[in-house]
Amino acid sequence: KSNTVFTDGETLLDTYEHLFRIKRSSTERHLPKSPIEGWEDEFMTYDYGEYVCPHSGDPLFSTDALRLHELMNSGGSNGEMFGQIMSTLEKLWLIHILRAFEKKGWLATLRRVAFVMDGPLAVFSTSSWLTKVIEVELKRINDLQKQINGEDLLIIGIEKSGTFFNHFLEIDTTQDGIKDKFPRQSALLLNDEYIKQNIIFSESTKPYGQDTYFGRKLFYKAASGQKIVPVVAYFNDHQKNLDTANPDQFTRLADVMNLL
Repeated sequence: KSNTVFTDGETLLDTYEHLFRIKRSSTERHLPKSPIEGWEDEFMTYDYGEYVCPHSGDPLFSTDALRLHELMNSGGSNGEMFGQIMSTLEKLWLIHILRAFEKKGWLATLRRVAFVMDGPLAVFSTSSWLTKVIEVELKRINDLQKQINGEDLLIIGIEKSGTFFNHFLEIDTTQDGIKDKFPRQSALLLNDEYIKQNIIFSESTKPYGQDTYFGRKLFYKAASGQKIVPVVAYFNDHQKNLDTANPDQFTRLADVMNLL
């Protein structure tokens, strides 16, 4: 309620509740259980701001819908919960900043702005429902600014470790252990088949990351030799389609590579 990227305009909570309204307008099925002790058999009641649980009379909050409280470990470390809280807030801040640009009439400036996030463009765990509504809001803002600027937004996540990065290290090394095999200033565009056969081994028919990612990955090796796993935001079904990996499916690929 007290955080805003500029001195005026909507708060971070306002941004979250805007996304929450999109979720509620699309579906209200499969409600989670109540977070209040003693009432776990009842379904959670959704509302905005601070409100009263109709079952217990205790206070609830709109942010309870993120279900981050479910990650609380009363008998040990809570590193996962804190990590998910931080990651979720980072994604909310991205949308908050973009909405602030819109409300201030600054969309024309976005042709000269790149948004680079630490980590993947994804929301995991209990708050992963944000992924779908972030997709909706990103498309809306991108369509508005594209009418002015003529090109898509430039939003990139950078993965500095993990399974994908480790695979990049492997294909950059020859069988004899010689590194720097992957050519510099080159990219490998990843599709679903490659990911499932070589990185995240899976026979699932559901595309990789469908429920958690709002961007798609590639491998890029910079002129310096630095290996980077960028995740580039997508804004339409063609860009999102992981069956194929064509250059036009990776938003502003030339600009991404040049920037990296």
